[in-house]
Amino acid sequence: MIILIAVKSHLVYAADACETPPLLVGSSSLKVWLWDVYDVELKTTDGAYQRGIYPLQLEVTYKRAFSKKDLLSETQKQWQRFDLDAQQEQRWLQELNVFWPDISKQDRLRFQICADQTSRFFYNDRAIGRIEDPMFGDYFSLIWLDLDGPFPDMTRELIAQN
Repeated sequence: MIILIAVKSHLVYAADACETPPLLVGSSSLKVWLWDVYDVELKTTDGAYQRGIYPLQLEVTYKRAFSKKDLLSETQKQWQRFDLDAQQEQRWLQELNVFWPDISKQDRLRFQICADQTSRFFYNDRAIGRIEDPMFGDYFSLIWLDLDGPFPDMTRELIAQN
């Protein structure tokens, strides 16, 4: 009986480890020249962003189509500013290549970092893949959440920093 309770408790913890964060921290839109690229929202459990505190969720609603190849290329380009180990970067890109789709206008790609630092991806609300490496989520989320990134105004809106 005690073993059953311990197992059940572990299963509950595993399910709770990646609850969908309910509170909006901030939202923004990316527009390059005259083109709307995407809208993005950041959510956490308490409605505040602090790097390294999970779970968190970023949801991107695309305003134009992108191939999987384009998404992977842009991700790699963004990661170059963090001086990641080249082999690590390639492993992550290979993992993303397995499950990322081509994107059509109005598609949503949702990314969650769970409390246990596992990263999960959803495409139009359907689970499509996960990455277990605890470092991945931090570096992937920094594409949007790093104030030294290419779109600091968007980042400030996302993390509700004026």
